[in-house]
Amino acid sequence: MKNKYIYLGLIGAVLLGIGDWLLGFVNATAPTAEAFAYIRAGHAAEDYSLMRPTLAMALGAIGALFYYPCFVHMGDIVTDEKKRKSLNFLFGLSSFSLTLIHNFYAIIVFVYAWMMRNGGEALAGDLSMAMDGAMDKGVMVGFLALGAAQIVLFLRIVKGQTIFPRQAVIFHPLVWLIVFTLIGTVLVSGNAFTYGLYTFGTNGGMIIWLVAVLVLSRDLAS
Repeated sequence: MKNKYIYLGLIGAVLLGIGDWLLGFVNATAPTAEAFAYIRAGHAAEDYSLMRPTLAMALGAIGALFYYPCFVHMGDIVTDEKKRKSLNFLFGLSSFSLTLIHNFYAIIVFVYAWMMRNGGEALAGDLSMAMDGAMDKGVMVGFLALGAAQIVLFLRIVKGQTIFPRQAVIFHPLVWLIVFTLIGTVLVSGNAFTYGLYTFGTNGGMIIWLVAVLVLSRDLAS
């Protein structure tokens, strides 16, 4: 994987990661009225600026432009040409999925926060769940596409089918997504930082993986 694609991917991951923190760094207690599962009490607060989900959407759209050329080369570390091309294709599709999922959450947070100011908590909660019901199938397909690409890459590393040693799997994005999710929702749940960390899981894992790819590639070259 050429360095230029790694750097582009890192820019994309950082941009979407900033958007993650804009969405997730909030009071993480549950809202008093029923709402979409991701919504927290902090999204209902008067001091939660609508600029935060707006910027998250903008950063998601810009970040996707940097992510895509990286994702279509994510399989370059695979030694077999046929498997390499199929993985690159799968990651290319998953780059659109990642953008879809990111903006889905940002849109619902924006609508919920806006409706809290203009229609009240009950209406905001109902609308967030209605939007989830209308979009959940598309988002589920997005999660499946993203998950499939990541799992295939994980297996290629574990099976020794890449240019890196099997131990490189500890840097795989799925590993760190699980770590961030455990920290954010199980081990130290309930505060703004850990909920932000949970939201940041996918892009945070990508940052760790791409930095590892950069370092490991330099080690191989030397």
